[in-house]
Amino acid sequence: MDLQLTAKANNLNIPFQFNPILSKLENLDLESLHFKTGEALAISSVLQLHSLLATDEGMLRNSPVASKNRLKVLHINQRPLREFLKKDLVSLFMDAPDYTPTSSPLSPSVSSKMESFLSSLRGLSPKLMVITEQEANHNGFTLMETVVNSFKFYAALFDCLDSTVSGALIDRRLRRCFLERKLKTS
Repeated sequence: MDLQLTAKANNLNIPFQFNPILSKLENLDLESLHFKTGEALAISSVLQLHSLLATDEGMLRNSPVASKNRLKVLHINQRPLREFLKKDLVSLFMDAPDYTPTSSPLSPSVSSKMESFLSSLRGLSPKLMVITEQEANHNGFTLMETVVNSFKFYAALFDCLDSTVSGALIDRRLRRCFLERKLKTS
């Protein structure tokens, strides 16, 4: 990505600096990053945000406050990320007809890492933000459901990659290798 963006910026005579951040999102401290005032900021997140949803799901599963609301949370986590980003998680509960401040599984004792992270990114006021996530529901109630859901999703994804990805064979192999690691961890 760095080389492609730098080449494009050079062709257009635009000053450009690429600073990759290699960190797990849940460990990322945005306060420690130093941005120059007045510069345009672009943020790209590729196949990372779903890890925050999984973290929240684990937190909620172990929280006594959220135990009675577990079905609501599972229903939200099954929605595509696109819907989650259009409407923040808290307002999903506030819009529900049976909402009361204590009925939300995201009460003050249980924070949402996704909500917090996206709010922090908004606070940086980026000029451009690109989020690339797969829309898949790998989480099943049983191991068999999880395996079957993952298999269907990745089979379709690999078929699509094989038929549409142009470029060198090495590029295709690298992309496939990356996605195969994702498959093993899903």
